[in-house]
Amino acid sequence: MLRTFAAFGALMLAALLGGPLGAAELNRQDVETIVREYLNENPNVIYEAVEKHQRQLAEEAKRQQDAALATNYETIVEGSPAVGAAGADAITVVEFFDYNCGYCKRSMDAILQVLDSETDVRFVFVEFPILAPSSRTAALAALAADKQGAYFELHRALMQHRGALTDTRVMEIAAELDLDVAQLARDMEDASIVAALERNAAVGEAVGVQGTPFFLVNQKAYPGWLDVEALRSAISAARAG
Repeated sequence: MLRTFAAFGALMLAALLGGPLGAAELNRQDVETIVREYLNENPNVIYEAVEKHQRQLAEEAKRQQDAALATNYETIVEGSPAVGAAGADAITVVEFFDYNCGYCKRSMDAILQVLDSETDVRFVFVEFPILAPSSRTAALAALAADKQGAYFELHRALMQHRGALTDTRVMEIAAELDLDVAQLARDMEDASIVAALERNAAVGEAVGVQGTPFFLVNQKAYPGWLDVEALRSAISAARAG
C-alpha cells in the first residue's frame, strides 16, 4: 500500500508544482516523506480507500453469488425434499442445514410456526452435513426415509432431538417413528442418495454457503439463524417483490 501512496504522492506533488517530476528531482525517500505527512494530516484517506475496496469486494461477491444461484437454483429446489404449498405462486424457502447445528434446531421452531400459519409457503430442505460424522448419517437416514414417505417426520424428529446425535441414536429415532429400519439402512447406501449429498455439497460451495443454517427465500440469500419474526419478514418481502 505504501508504494501505491508513494505513486499518488509523486503525482500530487507534480500537480502542485505544475509539471512532471523526474527521478533526479524526487527520490523515493522524498516521496515517502511527503506521503507520510499527507496521510498524518488526512488519515481518512486510508479509511475511505479501504471502505471503497471492501464495498467493491462485497459487490463482486454478491454478483458471483447471484450468478451461481441463477445457475443452480432449479437443481436445489427440484432435487431436495419439500413440504408446504405447491405451485408456481408459492413462496419458496430453501434451507441448507446440519442436524447437529444448534441454530438449525432453533430455526426449526420458526419453520413449524410458519407452516402452521401460512398457506402459500413451501420449505425445501437441503441436507448439508458438515459438522460431524453423525451429521452425514442423519442426512442419509432422512433422505432414505423419503422412500418410506416419512422424510419430514424423521427430519422433524432429528431436529427436535436434544443432546448429541450419534449413529445409533439416529437409527433409534427412526425406529421410534415405526420406520422399517432394516430397509432404511439398505436405502442409506443407495447410490442416488449418496449422490444427492455430493450434489448438495457442490451446489452449496457454488452459491457461497459457508455455514448452517443458510436460507434462500425466493432466491434471496439469508445466511444464519432466522427466528420466526425474521423468517416472516423475509417471506413478506418476497411476497411484496
